[in-house]
Parts: sequence; C-alpha cells; structure tokens
Amino acid sequence: MAQVSEFKEIYFATSRVICENGSDYSRLKELLMDVEDFLDIDAYHDAAKEISDLLEELELQSEGERTIFSGYALEINPEAKGKAQTFRYFCRELLFRLKNFCVHRAETFRLRCVRGGSENIGRSSAEVKLIS
Repeated sequence: MAQVSEFKEIYFATSRVICENGSDYSRLKELLMDVEDFLDIDAYHDAAKEISDLLEELELQSEGERTIFSGYALEINPEAKGKAQTFRYFCRELLFRLKNFCVHRAETFRLRCVRGGSENIGRSSAEVKLIS
C-alpha cells in the first residue's frame, strides 16, 4: 500500500509542477518528441543541454518533492553524467512516462478553466485548476 501512496504523491507533485510551469513543460515535450523522431548528432549537445535545463527548472519548482522529472536532468546533461550513447534512451523513457502520466491524469482528474470574467473568454491566460 505504501507503494501506491508514493505513486500518488509523485503524480500529484508532477501535476502541480506542470500546472504551474505549463510553458516549460510544453517546450520539454516538444524537444523530447523531436529527439524521438530524429536528431542530428551535431545538434545533440545543444538539445541535451536545453532539455536538462528545463528538467532542472521543473525539479526546482517541485520544492523537493519527487516528480516524474526527478533524476533525468543529471542523466541527460552532457556536462554532468549524460552521454550521447544513452541520451535518446533517457529521452524516450521520459516521453513514455509523460504520455502515461497524461493518460492517467485525463482518466483521474477533471480539468476546469477558471476565468476572471467575460473579458477573458477565449484568451489563453486562463488559470487551470485540478478538480478531483
């Protein structure tokens, strides 16, 4: 039962980080999908550095809680532990986990946009809250 509780804590922390950092999360997914499709070896270092920087920012925003992003920055960062040989593997693994997270999130939570008033209708600045 403790494993289920830990799993829920990780998913709730990940949800919070994603809701608070939507643009970083979107950029991360975009980069991971680019790596999954095709990435020229000449672009490896820049892509790995950008992905690891985004992961570090998302980890920082988690305020010490474990999330799906935990640990990947170190494995991907070419200036730390990351290697070109394992880069694609870790990116694909993270993308797989994020896809599963999105499926789980869609099945578990109802998302509702909370808007400040009728003047904000149709604008992308709406606040999104998780409603369980």
